[in-house]
Amino acid sequence: MGPVDASFARRMRLPMFFLGIAGGALTLLLLQAKPGEPLTRAALDAARATWKRVAIAHYEFEIEVSGTQQGHHSVTVRGGKVIAMTTDGAATLPHVHKFWTVEGMFDFLEAELDRAGRRLPETSAEVILQAHFDGTRGYPLRFVRHVTGETGSIEWEMRRFAPAP
Repeated sequence: MGPVDASFARRMRLPMFFLGIAGGALTLLLLQAKPGEPLTRAALDAARATWKRVAIAHYEFEIEVSGTQQGHHSVTVRGGKVIAMTTDGAATLPHVHKFWTVEGMFDFLEAELDRAGRRLPETSAEVILQAHFDGTRGYPLRFVRHVTGETGSIEWEMRRFAPAP
């Protein structure tokens, strides 16, 4: 690195430091704006048990996803399988359908818990997982994953859920 590059790097340290602080503060503010409970195995197991007890096999829902993967998903499930799905109005490929049943969302949340538990101890990053489940039927209403110091956050929020005959 030449003298000009070194001088520029020194001048940029403080602004970059404050930019990082501002980004972290914004993330915390956003997480507080829509509070959710920490995602735990006990909460996930309780929600799964509730969902299994109510035994809804036919349903439709709309879910809004933001973060690294964005989109508005409309999903129709019959017999526990997705029979129709669109993302932002466009039909989706069948290989993604397995993730967008209530059971598929539970599997996704369980995988998130597993991944969060395998973070390398030498990193200072913290994995923040939050979820909220419907108290009557157990299906996920909201999920947030944020890893401090990284940009790969994801959030989804159930906009509409309706059992179907």
